[in-house]
Amino acid sequence: MLANKNCNQKERWEYVQDSMGSESNHMLDGMRQILNLSYKDLPPYLKTCLLYLGMYPEDYQIERSNLERQWMAEGFISIENGQDVEKVARNYFNELVNRSLIQPVEFDKRGSVTKCKVHDMLLNLILIKSAQENFLTIVDDPHAFTRLQCKVRRLSIRLDGASNGREIVSTNNSMSQVRSVMFFGSSQITPPLSKFKFLRVVHIDLDDAEVDLTGLCKLYQLSIRKDDWERRMDALCSSLGNLCHLENLFVDLIGCIDGFMPLFPPPTHYRLERLIMQWRCWFSRVPSWMGELHNLYQLKFKVGQLLTDGVGILAELPALTHLDVETGKTTNKVISIERGAFPALKSFKLLLSSASYLTFQAGAMPRLQRLKLKFNVHGSEQIGAAPAGLEQLLALEELTAKICCHRASESDRRSADSDLRSAVDMFPSHLLVKVSYEEVWNFGFSDD
Repeated sequence: MLANKNCNQKERWEYVQDSMGSESNHMLDGMRQILNLSYKDLPPYLKTCLLYLGMYPEDYQIERSNLERQWMAEGFISIENGQDVEKVARNYFNELVNRSLIQPVEFDKRGSVTKCKVHDMLLNLILIKSAQENFLTIVDDPHAFTRLQCKVRRLSIRLDGASNGREIVSTNNSMSQVRSVMFFGSSQITPPLSKFKFLRVVHIDLDDAEVDLTGLCKLYQLSIRKDDWERRMDALCSSLGNLCHLENLFVDLIGCIDGFMPLFPPPTHYRLERLIMQWRCWFSRVPSWMGELHNLYQLKFKVGQLLTDGVGILAELPALTHLDVETGKTTNKVISIERGAFPALKSFKLLLSSASYLTFQAGAMPRLQRLKLKFNVHGSEQIGAAPAGLEQLLALEELTAKICCHRASESDRRSADSDLRSAVDMFPSHLLVKVSYEEVWNFGFSDD
């Protein structure tokens, strides 16, 4: 609806805002009707995702990555035929942006939205629809807990200065079915999370509140960010061992985190299915405990040095289907992927300083369908550019090479081109090959 108008997003919302200050209530009613029609025009899966935005206060800057993970934890993302759930969640988000139902407020260097918010008129509509469907409940008064009549499914608590929420929540049975709970404001005490038996999502944005994860045994997903860790490290460390059903862990810290995972005593991390480490934090080497993650199907992390013994730790993981690794230093030692290694792996992304030390043996990665490599070709005239044994990846359907030419000579580039062509020529004609070049080394892949 609004997205189909011949003006840009800023102009559309300025028009809405200007109309609010006019004397014509008829115009305001008209805008509300347009927003209502825009909502009705959404497919069901986008309606659910849009309503979830009502969990956040007015003018709150929402982190896109957190929002997408919350949708995933709630089960809002529908996938089929082996689709990547994160990519589908990103598509949902982009569709809401394209329809002008989400306002971007911050972008990364690639132009992707990193933070967003919702216009107050649309937020008002969201809250009306949410109340009608008992989708979410907002509590901004401690005594409001006692007035809740129906079962609460999602709870947004906004208690500025309140200190007695613990006692009130503990006596209210309507909280037993809560799936998502968010805390905002300056309250010094949060209700005991053990009262929420079926929680899937917890979001805490309080000034200095103590966090007690005790009893939260069914928590499905946990994100730990730098500011959370620095402000609440002791509280988090003492509570992590209680998360015996944790399946998804997202870590966004800064610096070397070799000592991080031992904070999760068994069997906590044995149940993990997805472990995502952002590129700002890294391990010095592949930690041995990663070999114990037998349920893990998606792993993303950065490591200072990737050696053959580290590859061996990962190679035995029976459920691993998606692996995304960035490594730093060149070791001048061959990284060999042996026969039978990575038996379930379907997608492999590897960012390394030089690809020439990577070797695939016959029978390695027998189910690998998509391989993405990113490497620098500086010095490739002497040491080569392409990995050895690519032709051993018999199930490979798509090969993507992102080549950085930073400090590379023209002869390095020619050598890299020749090596890649020779490697590709050994594959059947159906192999999809994508090669791109960049002059500046950037972390990660542009489609992440």
